[in-house]
Amino acid sequence: MRPTRLATVALALGLTLSLTPPAFAAGNVNSARSRVSSAEEKVDGPRRGEVEDILKDAEKWLDGLPAAERAPYDARIKAVREKLATMITPEDERKVSAARGKIRQAQGQINDKQTSGIEDTFKTAEKYLDGVPDKFRAPVMAELQAVKDKFAAGKPADTTKPDVTKTTTTTGTGTTGTTTAKPDVTKTTSGVGTTGTGSTTTSGVTATGLDKEAAANLGRANDRLALARKKIADEDFKDVSFDTIAAERYARELPPAVKEAIAKECAALMEMSQTLAEAKEKRRSVTSEIERHLRSAESFRQSADARMSADSINRATLRLADPEARKWLTGSQVQQYESELATVKTKLAADNKSEVLSRAGALVDKLEEQLKEDPFKGKEQRAAYEAASSMESVQKGITSWLKDLPPDDADRKKLEARVDAARAKIATADAAWGKAQVDAEVGSGWEYIQKDIAGWEAETVDPKAQPLDFPRLAKTESAIRRIRFWLDDKRTKEIREANKGDAVLTKTYTDAEATLAQAAAKLSMAYNAVLEAAEKMPTPMRRFETDRPSQLAYAADEAFRGTKHHASDVARAKKLDDRWKAELAAIMKARQELYDKLAKEADINWPGIAARTGAKDGIDPKTAAPGQVVQLKAVYNRSGWDFGRDFDFIVRINGVPVAGNYDPHVLKALEHAWYELKLDVNDRITWDVVGVVEGPGKVGQRVTVTLRDKDTRLEIGKIEEYRPEDCVKIRIIALHAGPVAEGPAK
Repeated sequence: MRPTRLATVALALGLTLSLTPPAFAAGNVNSARSRVSSAEEKVDGPRRGEVEDILKDAEKWLDGLPAAERAPYDARIKAVREKLATMITPEDERKVSAARGKIRQAQGQINDKQTSGIEDTFKTAEKYLDGVPDKFRAPVMAELQAVKDKFAAGKPADTTKPDVTKTTTTTGTGTTGTTTAKPDVTKTTSGVGTTGTGSTTTSGVTATGLDKEAAANLGRANDRLALARKKIADEDFKDVSFDTIAAERYARELPPAVKEAIAKECAALMEMSQTLAEAKEKRRSVTSEIERHLRSAESFRQSADARMSADSINRATLRLADPEARKWLTGSQVQQYESELATVKTKLAADNKSEVLSRAGALVDKLEEQLKEDPFKGKEQRAAYEAASSMESVQKGITSWLKDLPPDDADRKKLEARVDAARAKIATADAAWGKAQVDAEVGSGWEYIQKDIAGWEAETVDPKAQPLDFPRLAKTESAIRRIRFWLDDKRTKEIREANKGDAVLTKTYTDAEATLAQAAAKLSMAYNAVLEAAEKMPTPMRRFETDRPSQLAYAADEAFRGTKHHASDVARAKKLDDRWKAELAAIMKARQELYDKLAKEADINWPGIAARTGAKDGIDPKTAAPGQVVQLKAVYNRSGWDFGRDFDFIVRINGVPVAGNYDPHVLKALEHAWYELKLDVNDRITWDVVGVVEGPGKVGQRVTVTLRDKDTRLEIGKIEEYRPEDCVKIRIIALHAGPVAEGPAK
């Protein structure tokens, strides 16, 4: 066989072995071994009829093997066949069982006094036993004869019931007198037989004062008890119950005292049978298991399957050490098994060292061969990883083999010294490769950033940019972000910390930091130019413009973080933001004060203005006539809200829209308040309006229309439209709205 790897298995007595699964020898040794083991298991079970076929199959697998290699399997096959020869075959076992079935049938016929055809039953029982070896046939024939005797004794010519008062002979063969007493029941251990007409002596129960039939039945009962004892002595416990049941049936018609004595004897025999059967099975189970493990250990060792051999040794050792198992073994059995275990362990240990040194030495040679040149030089990361993994795997293999030898073993120490030298070479090569990888990683990272930001130095701000526009320098901003992110990255910091003083890396990082500083300075200059222009502007009033300083501050915070420009540029933008907010607040306060002042004056002047128009309070849209002057008090202008912007002013009165446009002097007053005084005169406050009715007209009512599918009626969407609606037109000649109070010229 070619050598097989051993792997480590700890044995109960401290032996450590290297063990692995065996390789096939000619492709059949494993198959033969498994079949022999199967036969050894089945020979003691109910499927022993399959054993011979399994053994023949095993012999086929052994064909072609060298004689020395197949010898242990041939020996095991021979042992199984020898054991099988001493056992009843399943076919004969079925015959014996069938014969005993007929015997029980005959017993039942006798007990039920239905003996018609009983002779045929006897013949059938005998026929079943044809061909059964005598050692298995004889006990059954004895049982059959006992039933025949019972039948013969029970025939009408010989059956008379015993009389309580009768003449019996206590010694010899004659009548000595007449007695009227109950039968005397005793137990004796003498031989089996009858001593006279009225006295029976058996190795069981004896009684006096029985008639011929009762004496015969007592004899038959004792014969069955004797047969049960013999079976117990022969450790044939399987059918003891048949004999005790038969004995109790023979005693069924005997006097109560005799019947009770036989019943007690039967119970004692059954208890003894059960106890001894359990002990036999326990002993058989323990010895069979230990011997099976010992056979397997030696067989696997001879076939170079050290893993399975050690496993079998371990199993046998654990079982032999188990107190529950040892109580069923004799002292000599324990000594024998321990001796066999020690022998197979010694043999396996010797086999193992040779295998360990051979396999471990080959792996050390392989490792040294891999290290003749730098194993990592010039390799990409994946290839270097594969080389390292390969050498790590070899080292693990060496360790796995060598740990099966004692730590102080000289041969082990020599190999370990070679492994230590190899590991030192690996560490040196790994450090060199790691340094080269770091240099390449840093250099390529910086080169990639430089390529991506190329041209940033030449960037300029768009000359068409508005005063408050952000300075758009995309590549410069990218340079700042990319370099800052790279320098702040955890990996970069780890590399710099681990390689302090490295000239190549120091130059790369110094160049990057210089570029970052230059780009930040350029962008800062552009930001400050925008801020300088903004600082010279008048205070803006539009939200779009007033929000720009705070937005510039936020952008500067992001752009210049980590640079020397961060604090000053952010502060300058915030300062401008604060200034504009303060100035805007002052302007809005002045406007509100002016609004309040003019509103008070308007409230005072309006009644006189309205009176001069001669206007009538209110309007009835249905009766209003052209030329009529009307005043609408405290109304909201709904133009652009509920209606379109067809007119400057629209309000709904009594359900009818009243719409009108401003006279020029009214519009001029509003525009003066809006654009010159910067006052917020809006339609969210109530107005007083004086107008001249011009007649009917049309106004567009604002309506929201829901669109639905014509079939499903599900909503599709909404649209707005302005539907024409009748209105009353007026011309607005006077208006009171907040600070505005304007009427027709005096």
